[in-house]
Amino acid sequence: MDNPEYERYLLDIADDVEGLVAAQENRKRFEHHSCNLGEKHALYLKAFKRVVKQMPPDPLSTFQSVLIYENDDLLIPPPPKINEALAYYYFSLATIHDKMREGYIPIHNDTCAKQLAKSVWPHIENLCVDKQFIINAAFKYVKADLTDKTPAETEQTNAKSTFLAVLVSFLGILAFILWVHLLPITCLKDHPKGTGLQCGIILLTPCLVVGYFKPKYRKWCWGSAILPIVVLILSLL
Repeated sequence: MDNPEYERYLLDIADDVEGLVAAQENRKRFEHHSCNLGEKHALYLKAFKRVVKQMPPDPLSTFQSVLIYENDDLLIPPPPKINEALAYYYFSLATIHDKMREGYIPIHNDTCAKQLAKSVWPHIENLCVDKQFIINAAFKYVKADLTDKTPAETEQTNAKSTFLAVLVSFLGILAFILWVHLLPITCLKDHPKGTGLQCGIILLTPCLVVGYFKPKYRKWCWGSAILPIVVLILSLL
């Protein structure tokens, strides 16, 4: 590659993709699209070698139309709809990531996907600087897709974390009540403002526990913990 500015741009894209695939679910989605495209491409190449008369269209032609589309070039078919192109966007970003990060753990873990990436790379490498908007669009759509379809908590993990938060909060409050009233420790029970202290600790427990198990609501839970903390401070005065 003889364009330092464009190489720097691709390195930045590779860094952005590296940030996206830090989440395991996101990495699986990249690999899913890449491996599927690689398998299809391998099947089409075999069909071509066998001179099948009604060969399915080469997926690379669609992919290349996404990469090198020109509005004023009638010979190049228009890019597919975003739902159809999304897999190719994933694949193009994964290819850029793996090529610019050689020696790192690759996204592609499939032989067919690696072969397809090798054949597609020249098209990505030869894109002109003024066509960077194509890759930017790919990154934008992929990032939006990951945000929309892979939330931080799936329904299953959300239910599990909610159950654990409720269970741990209940057990924590129960253990505290038993500790105060059954054990021979009278510092809280006989304190002049013991009721306020106990209520403050009981209210503080679910705020801390729920905030720990539910990162999505951590800001609000731990922010709400200020109230029982104020109750505790006032009770100690």
